[in-house]
Amino acid sequence: MAKRSIEGVKNEGIYVGAFNSGMFSALQERGDVRGVYCGHDHINTFKGDYYGIELGYAPGTGFGTYGLGDAENHRLRGARVFELDENKDGVYTGTRTVFAEDMGLFRIQGVNAI
Repeated sequence: MAKRSIEGVKNEGIYVGAFNSGMFSALQERGDVRGVYCGHDHINTFKGDYYGIELGYAPGTGFGTYGLGDAENHRLRGARVFELDENKDGVYTGTRTVFAEDMGLFRIQGVNAI
């Protein structure tokens, strides 16, 4: 992934704390933090590289919470998979998002089924 690149989808706003706690600077200072991810953000699935640290979201996994609405309501249900290889430098090799539809759990063509 190129520096400061973004991939995935953003459908609702993101929020930050009321003050700068210094956490990101501390993560950079450590030198070994590869990424920080938030889970279950309902309808955001994006990630990006910010000064060498991946920041991102994992989609909501359950079907009982709000989604995109209408026929697309459950399109972004899924999970973020972190790929690790103990034979690679740093072990972490990447991440990808797997959606419920990819697993045959949901069909956008009108059937909301598990």
